[in-house]
Amino acid sequence: VAEKVSTGKYDGWRGLSLTPDGRIVFASIEETVQTLIISNGDGSGRTRLTRDGYNNQYPAAFRDGIAYVSSTPARSEVCVIDFEGDGRRVIARDVDVSPIAISPDGAWLIFRRNRRLWKMPMSGGAATELVAEVSSAAAWSPSGDRIAFLLGDPDMYAARAGVISAKEGRLLWTSPLSNV
Repeated sequence: VAEKVSTGKYDGWRGLSLTPDGRIVFASIEETVQTLIISNGDGSGRTRLTRDGYNNQYPAAFRDGIAYVSSTPARSEVCVIDFEGDGRRVIARDVDVSPIAISPDGAWLIFRRNRRLWKMPMSGGAATELVAEVSSAAAWSPSGDRIAFLLGDPDMYAARAGVISAKEGRLLWTSPLSNV
């Protein structure tokens, strides 16, 4: 049974995520920008996490905090904050404004740059291109050994599902999506 837990018209439309302790983090329009909000699982205790004036969206909660895409006047970045909204740090610059994915162990980040998927350590360092073709919508397997994604351009109705090895980036499976 679905239950309404938010009052904002656009709450969650640019991403939502569950924290390890069951709270909900979501993007919401507050004043004139998209900001991140955290609330209890029942919607109570709504607290604004970001107040920097940038558009902050696509949150991905993990054991050490919340990663998200922040669009500043200069560029779009993947940032990390703690569960109180403090300690903002940039871990990737010049990313596409699209959903990100954190590995189950919290060690790896997948983001999109130039319409392709990239992987890098959450602790920082060099990013590695995962897929040389247009790709999106990455999701880690529960064990963290595989990554599912869309290969191609879903906006053009020309994408298929794929699975790669998280360690080697080797394509393990791909199939055309059906026209439903």
